[in-house]
Amino acid sequence: MKSFKVTQILLALIPFTLASNFDCDQFYTVQNDDYCYGISAGNSISLTKLKILNPEIDCENLTPGDSLCVKADLHYSDYINFVSVDDSMKKRSNTNDVVDTDDIVDQYTETKEKVNDAMDRLFPDAEEAEEFKTNSEYAISGFVDAMSYSETDDIKNIDTEECKARCSVALSQFEDVVNDPSNNFNLESYNNVLQESDQDTIDSNYFYNLCVNQCYLLEEFKEAYDGDNVADKN
Repeated sequence: MKSFKVTQILLALIPFTLASNFDCDQFYTVQNDDYCYGISAGNSISLTKLKILNPEIDCENLTPGDSLCVKADLHYSDYINFVSVDDSMKKRSNTNDVVDTDDIVDQYTETKEKVNDAMDRLFPDAEEAEEFKTNSEYAISGFVDAMSYSETDDIKNIDTEECKARCSVALSQFEDVVNDPSNNFNLESYNNVLQESDQDTIDSNYFYNLCVNQCYLLEEFKEAYDGDNVADKN
């Protein structure tokens, strides 16, 4: 009986592993304040691959100490069979579930209204509000441009290194704006708006992580496509 209790204690000390049956080559232990895009980008993989390797992962409720698989070989079919949607929605795979576009529009409208209300409270002066809006749009515009580079049906002609480089340039532009003391847009003021509108706050690399995620996904997809000789089989 004593031996059984000791075994239970030892097992309790082992981080819970969310990885699936893939032959995992590397694990990552979830830290405080981690988020999925940050974990995937920090380990040079896409969010899609992170979710494929860890099918039980809940990006809305990460638990510090959990162990995630962040490196393993995948096949082209693994990506094709996986349906990746926004973190705020559950993964739907091999089901007849349909994403309700009306719900998405309603959520967007509700969030936009909350942001407008938050802006009214935080920036009652119209000129200050306009300055914040202008600076925020410019700060993020680099990421919008960088991500549009990878939005194409012809992924074979996408240079993934160029994709990553564009994200890095966008990050520099973002940092130039948020670190400029002469304007009222910075990470603190932006997070204040997010908090006031009931949204999660972000860190300084959040938009970069979103941006580079697409680059890693394209890179992985191309490698799996070529590695499985998909073109020769079609």
